[in-house]
Amino acid sequence: QSFGITQLVLLGFIAVAAVLAALTGNQAEQIASQAAETISNYPKELVELHESFATYTIWYFILLFGLRFYFVVKKKFEGKIKYAFAALALAGCVLVLTTGKLGGDLVYKYGIGTSLFN
Repeated sequence: QSFGITQLVLLGFIAVAAVLAALTGNQAEQIASQAAETISNYPKELVELHESFATYTIWYFILLFGLRFYFVVKKKFEGKIKYAFAALALAGCVLVLTTGKLGGDLVYKYGIGTSLFN
């Protein structure tokens, strides 16, 4: 029982952390877009793709948290629903990994968010 509550709390922290990560990403994007006016190889499409995946990831985990919270409160989080949430959590991991890969490309290939754009 307490393990399930711990999972729920961690999922809530993940949703909050995703929102905070998006805020810092938006700051980096604003700084980079100002500098992009003088840079010819600014990866605008990659920035937009990363931003889209970040948005999908945030809403995905907020929705997942809401659904999990609902099932726990209604005491219906058992059986097949547990397995479904395990699969949904794995899908969420794919979203996080994809978003992180795109963000890593922006930093390590193009220098976005580094002192090159200050």
